[in-house]
Amino acid sequence: MVKEASGKGLRHRPVASASLEVPTPQLPPAADGNSGLSADEWSSTRSPAVQLVDPEHPLYGVVGTTSALSIWTKYRHYVTVSGPVAAMRLTASNLMEDYAVWMHAYGRAALAA
Repeated sequence: MVKEASGKGLRHRPVASASLEVPTPQLPPAADGNSGLSADEWSSTRSPAVQLVDPEHPLYGVVGTTSALSIWTKYRHYVTVSGPVAAMRLTASNLMEDYAVWMHAYGRAALAA
């Protein structure tokens, strides 16, 4: 399986995909900084899996102990952040957690601004 994928120019990568869709409310800002969004209005998906990726995939070049997080944005498409080692503070899961915290803060505070 690995030789077959390698012969086709593909690589196996453990990929945990997650998405968060937050509607932009047309609401007046709340005094407490809450955007007025409830958890029911958010849409999120998660799908961890080993995937075959081609050279065009943003995680194709991640090798060894390098850890990476690739974020798809509406304007820049894929933005990839990576670190050279899988240390305690430089892992993709830490980056994903930071991203989730930022998105939660954005959903609650930045929309109210």
